[in-house]
Amino acid sequence: MQAIQRASAVFDVLPKEEWLTILAEIGLDEIATPTSFVSYMCERYGESKSSVWYRLRRLKELGLLDFAEKGEEPRPLALTERGQRLLRNTVVRSASRISLQTV
Repeated sequence: MQAIQRASAVFDVLPKEEWLTILAEIGLDEIATPTSFVSYMCERYGESKSSVWYRLRRLKELGLLDFAEKGEEPRPLALTERGQRLLRNTVVRSASRISLQTV
């Protein structure tokens, strides 16, 4: 139940496709810097840098991402444990719906 409530907090902040795209692109990788990820997202999806930075910061505030901001000790951009669980649960739910629809 708590996982559902936490997930709904994400839905309240960003549309599902926006946060899910970011979580899926990061996956279980550690990206050297958030700046390199922002550049990648801008090139791949045609997003503005400010939009991607906004989403990253919101997902960090919600405890789904971790990365160093200016002035902090360097650390890679990565999903937190909570972000990994949310991504896994979302993928599992989507896969179940697809398999049920094809039966």
